[in-house]
Amino acid sequence: MKITVHRGSNQIGGCVTEYESNGWRLFVDYGEQLPGAPMSDKKLEIDGLTCGDTRKSAMLITHYHGDHIGKITELPPEIPIYMGKMAKEIASGLANHLSVVSVDHQRMAERLNNVSTFTAGEQFSFSEFNIMPIVIDHSAFDAYAFCIEAKELRVF
Repeated sequence: MKITVHRGSNQIGGCVTEYESNGWRLFVDYGEQLPGAPMSDKKLEIDGLTCGDTRKSAMLITHYHGDHIGKITELPPEIPIYMGKMAKEIASGLANHLSVVSVDHQRMAERLNNVSTFTAGEQFSFSEFNIMPIVIDHSAFDAYAFCIEAKELRVF
């Protein structure tokens, strides 16, 4: 398994981490950069996520804060996204409520309609990856860390 931090190692927020195994890719979070952080006008170009062949990719969302979920509307619609059930309900409720305010919130509400959910402590799989969502203490209800396993290697 190869792990790549595309953004987030030198800043808070806007994190994007990739786990790759045998050509399959699992990404964790795709959020907005926080205000006050050095911003880049350059759009992230990540093979398998924002460009290239996305057929072997999926996205996990740790929680619903904008710096973790805020850019998912930019992803190709064929990339499956997974998040906790309550986190999805909270994010959807907010996006639906604000959809009358902006097109960005309308897009978020539409994208969240197609998000799949997982349950804490119940392992699920995406191709090469076995994923165990583990509830963590955070300033967002229904936040998760993941134990990700591929080819007998386990990363938490």
